Amino acid sequence: MKSTRTLGPFKPWAALSLILIAAPALAAVPLAGRDADRYAKSAAPPKDQAFVYAYRREDRSVVALTVTLNGRDTVRLDSRTFAMWKVKPGRIEVTARGTTSALAFTVKGGRVYYVEVSRLPSGIPALRQVSFPIGRTEVYRSRLVDQGAAARVV
Repeated sequence: MKSTRTLGPFKPWAALSLILIAAPALAAVPLAGRDADRYAKSAAPPKDQAFVYAYRREDRSVVALTVTLNGRDTVRLDSRTFAMWKVKPGRIEVTARGTTSALAFTVKGGRVYYVEVSRLPSGIPALRQVSFPIGRTEVYRSRLVDQGAAARVV
């Protein structure tokens, strides 16, 4: 026997509304071109600058994480993507939207720093500074996001 089910008048609209509200957060993060990606993975910082990489390892979350450097330059990271900033020596602060904590550290010219961005089981973003070998390996496995003006020295 075939059963027929009717949906309430607002259920399809509620589902559509949720999809439209979540769509910007679920939109794919634009990636940089291959040349920019290759440069970011192989460049060495000059003595008067440091490079800071923020990367996100592969995970199952489809929601991009928003990362900010010094309260100004913001990027969105999907699974297996990274961002690169050229910074002047001194104190910097990396934050992620959705958390109240920040990762602050001092950078020196001519050096490279890596920050891993992840999502805890509770859904809260987490930041941690990692060693050069670990960070370099993870960045090589990832793709550079298109940062537009964020590539300038900050």
